[in-house]
Amino acid sequence: MIVAALSIGLLNVAAVAASSEPEVANAPVAISPDLVNENVLFAFDHPPIVARAKALIDASTPGSKIDLPLYYFNQQTIIDSLKLAKERGVDIRVLLDGHMRGQWQHTALRAFLGADKSQPSYVAVCGNRVADGDSFVASRGCIGTRQFGGDNDPSYALNHNKFITLSGVLLTNGTVATNVTYISSANLDTYDAYQSALTVTDPKVHLYYSFYFADLEFHQSSTGDDAYNRRWGAAADPYQLFAFPFHETGADSPYDGTNDPIANILRTEACTAGGSIKVANYRIQRAAVVTQLIAAAKRGCVVQAVFGQSGDNPETPDDETFAALKDLAAPDSGIIVRQCGSAAAYGGIPMHEKFLTIRKDASTAPQLLVGSANLTYKGLRQSDENVLRVRDADIIAKYTARADDFYRLCKVWTP
Repeated sequence: MIVAALSIGLLNVAAVAASSEPEVANAPVAISPDLVNENVLFAFDHPPIVARAKALIDASTPGSKIDLPLYYFNQQTIIDSLKLAKERGVDIRVLLDGHMRGQWQHTALRAFLGADKSQPSYVAVCGNRVADGDSFVASRGCIGTRQFGGDNDPSYALNHNKFITLSGVLLTNGTVATNVTYISSANLDTYDAYQSALTVTDPKVHLYYSFYFADLEFHQSSTGDDAYNRRWGAAADPYQLFAFPFHETGADSPYDGTNDPIANILRTEACTAGGSIKVANYRIQRAAVVTQLIAAAKRGCVVQAVFGQSGDNPETPDDETFAALKDLAAPDSGIIVRQCGSAAAYGGIPMHEKFLTIRKDASTAPQLLVGSANLTYKGLRQSDENVLRVRDADIIAKYTARADDFYRLCKVWTP
């Protein structure tokens, strides 16, 4: 009885001691180190992508910073996570595309972030919301302001980025990862499509994207810079960042590919027998890129091309299919083009990814180009976009396998 009484007493003391320790309200939720160290997430719909972005935000530590430029999102869970992060002392800066101006997401973010760019946290919008047929688009991007087409059928620039930089992320091993960058093909919405997200912890990648965000922030309230043409890092570095728009040189046409960085990489690499180029991009429109893909195939390089949307609008009687895509799939190109699209004949799930792997030949290390940009003229000449060049074998192996999966899964497309 005495032992029992002592045990109960000790338990009560322990309970009192435990209850006297203050609980940490709204603490960051630690995530596995594997999720921030060269992590690649592939999905066929958006919930896993949204969950990954949310997990990174939820793990952000007090006193750290989050920068987020985003074309579109409609997930309340992201707003809730950003609000909690702000309340625990995280500085948050968000740049939205102009078509979201005044919408519920913008209003909700402004309620706790404010709109004053002189403060550590804010939400700002690039351009205005303008009608475009039955939908709405932005009148400009943050940096890109260029308009193609006539007044009756304008094509506007936009902020098409989908990346997040985080300066402090709590890990389950008790440490804090700094210099974390999340790069995705996906908006944070409910669109069912094949997507990917790459998360790396690297000081240079984080610095490059931070530089880019600073320019997006600066030009958001200025006249922009349609000849932005930025790149950080050298071609041989582990990582090199291209940031758009790129303006054509001199008197060249906007549709000329002289300074198209993707076409120039393909030209410089000159893939030949024993090598491969594997393209998975939602829209393939640029003639200079297609010319290089066809030239590589004729040299004996294995070229795989998968896309998600052909450029044609099935609701109109005209064939608006990208001319370069037709050339890519022509019988004499030497390339079998495949589509994963929204139509039942093409699987019912569009491929929305934006990556390309290159291996010049059997003896050369591969490289990867991945980011937000479609292979369109809008993505090259008008809009705010990012493409990261990667020379990490483990990351590239995952994207190469993904491209091979698409080439087996997606259906052969002919013009």
